[in-house]
Amino acid sequence: MSYTDARDKNPHLGKVTFHGMLKDIIEIHYNNDMKFVLFTRDLVDDRFRKILDEFNFTMVNFNHLLYKNNQVWHEPFILAGQVEQVCYVQDPVDLDWHVVMSLILQW
Repeated sequence: MSYTDARDKNPHLGKVTFHGMLKDIIEIHYNNDMKFVLFTRDLVDDRFRKILDEFNFTMVNFNHLLYKNNQVWHEPFILAGQVEQVCYVQDPVDLDWHVVMSLILQW
């Protein structure tokens, strides 16, 4: 579920996409062999993200991060099962922008 802000009384069910760069991997082990894997990441600010180019590719600009000082209330962690691996390819014309390429693995 997603909310537009803390006062939102009408959550919407659906996929919410954020683009970011992996910074760290944290593995938490508990006594009963329970394990959680968390990622920390830098997120691109949606206000400065170019959604689609003329070829329908999603492009992002890592010069405009959502949280620059990484405070705890910015929710810097995400569970490993909540992410999808992508590759960022730098645009040869405008070096500040990167094309988002989905990595679909087939065995």
